[in-house]
Amino acid sequence: MESWWNPVPSELASMTMVEKAKYKLDLGDERLWRDDQPIPLGNKAFKLLRLFVTNPKRLLTKDEILDSVWGEISVSEGLVKEYVHDLRFALGDDPQRPQFIETVRGRGYRFLGGVEAIRRPVDADGRTPLDRPSIAVLPFTNMSGDPEQEYFSDGITEDIITELSRFRSLFVIARNSSFAYKGHAANVQDVGRDLGVRYVMEGSVQRGGNQLRITAQLLDANSGGHVWGEKYDRHLEDIFVLQDEITRHVVGSIAPQVELAELERSRKLSDTNLSAYELALKAQADTYDAVRLADPNMLIRAMSLAEAALELDNRSTRALWTYGMGCVFQHLYGWTDDPAVALTSAIETADHLIGIDPSNARSYIVRAWAHQYRREYDLALADYRRALKLNPNLALNLFTMAWSEAVAGLAAEAREHAQMALKLSPRDTDIWLGWAYAAMELASFTESDFAEGVKWGRLAIQMHAKMPNRQVVMVAGYGHLGDIEAAKSHVDVLKAFAPDFLPAVLSGNIEVCKLPEHNALLVEGLHKAG
Repeated sequence: MESWWNPVPSELASMTMVEKAKYKLDLGDERLWRDDQPIPLGNKAFKLLRLFVTNPKRLLTKDEILDSVWGEISVSEGLVKEYVHDLRFALGDDPQRPQFIETVRGRGYRFLGGVEAIRRPVDADGRTPLDRPSIAVLPFTNMSGDPEQEYFSDGITEDIITELSRFRSLFVIARNSSFAYKGHAANVQDVGRDLGVRYVMEGSVQRGGNQLRITAQLLDANSGGHVWGEKYDRHLEDIFVLQDEITRHVVGSIAPQVELAELERSRKLSDTNLSAYELALKAQADTYDAVRLADPNMLIRAMSLAEAALELDNRSTRALWTYGMGCVFQHLYGWTDDPAVALTSAIETADHLIGIDPSNARSYIVRAWAHQYRREYDLALADYRRALKLNPNLALNLFTMAWSEAVAGLAAEAREHAQMALKLSPRDTDIWLGWAYAAMELASFTESDFAEGVKWGRLAIQMHAKMPNRQVVMVAGYGHLGDIEAAKSHVDVLKAFAPDFLPAVLSGNIEVCKLPEHNALLVEGLHKAG
């Protein structure tokens, strides 16, 4: 871990804060970068900046600019002034004290420097790898035939852009750039090239009487292929409450679909010449597969990939999150000589992640998992609630928080958050969907509703069978119901992938629940199951 764990000394950190930002213009990807953050530029703005950057210190007349950027299209000189203003805004330049673009009155402009022209390596699809997937949300089309309803379709679009921006794992194109396509039949692949995004979301709103239909779809901007789509039919009662509900549904569904598409893409990449982002993606995909298959060696490989990503970029939030998640699963499955050390490592990694990006909700989720398995339930729930405040639409947080609340004996809260997560993201990855069902399983069990618990447990195990907690609760539930044969089938499965788990629960070395009475109920059910 020491190879990437390299916190900046406080005296250097203060110097770094005041360093001038470094701007780079990628001539291949047609993107402006401020340090490691991309700044959206439209096609014409990029062409103008490229003209400036490739002609430093030289006076460029307005006629020369018009000819180079707009060609045979007839536009006014005032448009050049507008685009120069936009570039100055993007670069943080002051026209009174210019550092980048100097106005030569009555003649044109001179580029003073400060932006480096580069060409970044591209991936197999011909696109430059980003440190996170990028998406543009195009204005939803008003299909109602009534211009008076335009405000509603625009409001839905703006809300989706705002809420998606809460996901720090996504780069979301700002509203003004997306709305440049309003009223135009835009080709998805052209939008992808113009805005430099990998995904495009589009949709429509149709109102008829008291009925409202909203459609939304997510498209791959490179291939034009369909990634995800959904249709929502609602009664128009309180229009603003309805707008919030639709926004949450769309956002809660779309973010996991982008992540699933990114993970699937990462599985097709070779292991050589990968960027830190791509290595982190492969590490995350391998971690999910390791958990599904209960494969300790695959998890070791996944964590090694995360470390390799961190060696290239020690501030890679996805790699840190994946490494911390791996530590928690090492503890949970007993795939380490010292499970306590694994949890300590998870907390240290999460603390480092929070230090880098305190507004990233996922940072607190990793720490919450570790606190829970250390039986520090109040600390775990505090981290979950912090994550919920940062991003109320992050289904991952709701899925796992519901389980922690069930463990802590908060059955009503567990049900509420599990159902909210399932409503927000019903097509999420099977690993996280299973947590919601498992939360319902344990909440019912702790209230001695064993039949209901078994019902939810079946769903949890259908999603992901190789999770020891949900299997042991199923054994105990069937024990209380007197179905010894069904209990034995789950004992056999549990012994196959986690042979030490059941004896540890029976001996008290592992306590599934926070409250003694719930653990006693669990052990009683296990004894009844034989």
